[in-house]
Amino acid sequence: MYKLVLFHNDTYFSNLFVYYSGIILIIKSHNPLTCTMSMTPLHLAAVHRDADEVLRLLEAGDSPKELNQNKEAAIHCTLGLPVLHPDDAKEKAERVFRILWKAAPGTVVNADESGETVLFDMVLYNYIGLLKEFVKEYPDLVFKRNNHGQCAVHVGVLNGAYDALKVLFAIEGVPQLRGRKRRTIHHFAVESGCAEMAKLCFDSYPVGIDVGDSEGSTPLGLAARYNKPLAKYYRKLGAKRKYYGGTRCMSEPDDDGDDDDDSAKDRCSGAGGVSAVSSTEQSVPTQEFTIPQPVQESAVGNSKSNSKRGGSPKCAVS
Repeated sequence: MYKLVLFHNDTYFSNLFVYYSGIILIIKSHNPLTCTMSMTPLHLAAVHRDADEVLRLLEAGDSPKELNQNKEAAIHCTLGLPVLHPDDAKEKAERVFRILWKAAPGTVVNADESGETVLFDMVLYNYIGLLKEFVKEYPDLVFKRNNHGQCAVHVGVLNGAYDALKVLFAIEGVPQLRGRKRRTIHHFAVESGCAEMAKLCFDSYPVGIDVGDSEGSTPLGLAARYNKPLAKYYRKLGAKRKYYGGTRCMSEPDDDGDDDDDSAKDRCSGAGGVSAVSSTEQSVPTQEFTIPQPVQESAVGNSKSNSKRGGSPKCAVS
């Protein structure tokens, strides 16, 4: 007996499948995203968090190890959530994840095209129970970097994954991890623009609050340059060293409550940097760092592709 099923989402998918004795035949697939990303029926079922469909496909012989063009197995497409989603979406996604994890355990340690494992999504979307279990079994993945030089903890700080970060910060060595440009979690907290995140990072790694990155910029220096209210908060936390690009940045009037005696015209005096760069490099970089603006995410789609992490779009989510 034939059964026609239409997988459809106005934004991402429009695929018609015929089921006959457990065998799936693709009748029509005209959506460019589906074609170009080489999404298999198992990928689609994972994206839609359909556990029953995933089980049927596995029983029919679909391989959970097959990759799309972004080098993602079906399990990589499971945990992402749109901004607006049903209350049971996370529960369904975790169920699908566990089915695929059991079917192909090795896929969870594999990185996709952007260098990220499934751990990044666990952190980004705050799958706390799953995260606690996962880091116990695969502790080394916590220290794995993506192609942008960032670990899951840095992506979590940038995107406000507070609950997941509390789990990661409890792991020895994680709060001290450096990201791109050898930036600490405090630098990323400045990028997030959130005082609550700054406080969480300070509680986890207080001695790092005045540490400079590879360009000689401290968290207070970045905040004073791009986010004056956050700079005031860093002063309250005890930050002292205000450097940007290896030079000491003096305060503009009332910029962050600092009472430097230097005039505004001498705000970057080159009074000794805090990084390992040479004296000839103690100047403000020509390509300045900018604080990312808040991400405006659509109600439908994968917020992973729009989050502050870089890289190519990930599996779409309906």
